[in-house]
Amino acid sequence: MSFNLPDPMRGYADPLIDCRGAGKHLVRQFWSSASRVAILSLLLLLLLAVPVRSQEASPASSDFVQEMVTLTADDGVKVPAILMYPRSGIDIYSPALVHHHGGPGSTPLGTELRFVPERLAPRGCTTLSIKSRHSSGHPWIPFEKATLDIKAAVDFLSNLGIRDIVLTGRSLGSIRVTRYMIDTQDPRIRALIHYAPTRDLSQWMRAGMGEEYYWRTVDRATRAVSEGRGSEEMIDVHYEPPPPSPPGRQFDLVQTAETWLNWWGPAARTRNTVWLSQIKVPMLLLAGDKDVFDDVALDIKAWLDFLEGLGHREVIGEGHSFGGIRLSHYLSKTQDPRLKGLVFLAPTRNASAWLRKGLGAQQYDAFIAGAEKAVREGNGSKHWVHVKFFMPPPAPAGQVPYEFFQYAGSFLSTWGPKANTVHTEKIATIKVPILSLAGSKDIFVDQAYMEKFTKAAGGPAEYIWYGGADGANHGFDGYEDRVASDIVKWIERVFTRTVTER
Repeated sequence: MSFNLPDPMRGYADPLIDCRGAGKHLVRQFWSSASRVAILSLLLLLLLAVPVRSQEASPASSDFVQEMVTLTADDGVKVPAILMYPRSGIDIYSPALVHHHGGPGSTPLGTELRFVPERLAPRGCTTLSIKSRHSSGHPWIPFEKATLDIKAAVDFLSNLGIRDIVLTGRSLGSIRVTRYMIDTQDPRIRALIHYAPTRDLSQWMRAGMGEEYYWRTVDRATRAVSEGRGSEEMIDVHYEPPPPSPPGRQFDLVQTAETWLNWWGPAARTRNTVWLSQIKVPMLLLAGDKDVFDDVALDIKAWLDFLEGLGHREVIGEGHSFGGIRLSHYLSKTQDPRLKGLVFLAPTRNASAWLRKGLGAQQYDAFIAGAEKAVREGNGSKHWVHVKFFMPPPAPAGQVPYEFFQYAGSFLSTWGPKANTVHTEKIATIKVPILSLAGSKDIFVDQAYMEKFTKAAGGPAEYIWYGGADGANHGFDGYEDRVASDIVKWIERVFTRTVTER
């Protein structure tokens, strides 16, 4: 199935550079082994597209190559990224761009970090958009750790032989790329581009919280750090962002005390206004007087509506781990006829039972009681539940720590005894064909559960088990080719038969 992604540029003129002709052309085709995971993530990438009309035609997907790659930072952390380059191959004599997303936690799948690479790649540029460790780890991870992720991207491009690298950052990502240059003075970086650059973080937080609330929070966080509780004490702030953000929007953030001070405290090294004067390479800053905070359509129905608008009325949904139960919940609730089949990669267990087993009944019941009390008192979106435990089997006993926090209302809707996250109940109402895949090194799923899960399905269902001493782990590392091949074979077998029967 081929298609064109919609154009988020909303009719802007085309100011983008043409990377072709930037120097002598030496075309080198580059195929990363990590590109094989692309098929596993294809549906997610498709569905996250936001349908927006534009006066400019979107670049045809045949004009460039898009791959999912995994980088390794100097400290061993894996950094997923989206690599785009011209269909003709990577030109090491043309500029390459590294893109860092915004937000305390965000992704490279929307806004400038998608439409810019889609337009630069057909013009000869290579682009690499990273999903940094801050995307999901910002509650615990210091701000400066983003430097390691950016360096991994720069090293990746440099190892290809590319000599001219440009760093770009959107919103809060602007400070991250600036901080990278201050920390490293990397001579491989030829220029910086800032999309809607964020103001100094401490200034922004003070303006939103107000002086009294801000300094009270600083005192609380500082005291926790001085008493050795900096990594345990959670700072939970709620306020309306200051102008020019539209009024009425709520900003909520939870971080450990030491991390909050590291990002937002009065001594935090997160200040563009201080550092920009120290940057010696050329810089381009882009912003506008109508900078808005549009919500991205993330619900499944919006994704299916988008695909239907492209002419695709028969869709196979794929979900990994907890993503699978979201698809199951949607289909069990709506019976949407456009979803013709489901693929579950390491399907999640029944959420409440899994958490209860990990915490123990007494501690689980205490968390539930506290969350229910907060909701009754109107604090469901303010009271946070911080959970820490060792994962239950099939994870090795007492060896795999697991930690998360959620607001009370969200916690109950996900992990509570009445939550809509009992996966075996959901799939019992689903009649479409189902394929599930998992392996013997998965610390969430064992083969006994795969059999139980498959038997619970309301329609035709089967599973594939990658067993043995070197079986697949939860992320299917090293099994990308086999997983992709098995999914394609299942689709061809099941749905070719279905089409023939019709």
